[in-house]
Amino acid sequence: MSNDSEYGRPVLISVIGILNILLGVFVLVLGALGVMNFSEFVQILDEALVQAEVSGITGAELCTILGAGGLVLGMIYLIVGVGFWFGWAFFWYMSLIFWVLSLIGCIIMITVSPLAGIIGAVIFAVLVYYLFRPAVKAHFKI
Repeated sequence: MSNDSEYGRPVLISVIGILNILLGVFVLVLGALGVMNFSEFVQILDEALVQAEVSGITGAELCTILGAGGLVLGMIYLIVGVGFWFGWAFFWYMSLIFWVLSLIGCIIMITVSPLAGIIGAVIFAVLVYYLFRPAVKAHFKI
């Protein structure tokens, strides 16, 4: 497998962009269902609130709040995916910051869950390393 696709975009950058776009669409759909108070979501949240003995908020209200958050998060995923696809420099910097913070979080998580922390740390370390590859930096014009 070559490092660059025929369009000059590194293959893994294309994969990350496409996965973000697909995840964005999925999260947007879930967010929309939440805002519309999809009955299955409301029922699950009502049961969870009763089990947790939480008062002051209904399942429908919580569903709307979570749905709105899902809409925002879905839009962010879509924008990041498009940014990776087109090589917008802002998203290189944003990803670097997010992935370094995630790497630090995974290193801290090793104390609680060693296997998950190590796996996460390796993944984010590889992603940070990948951002500094010459072809990736060229794609983002860094």
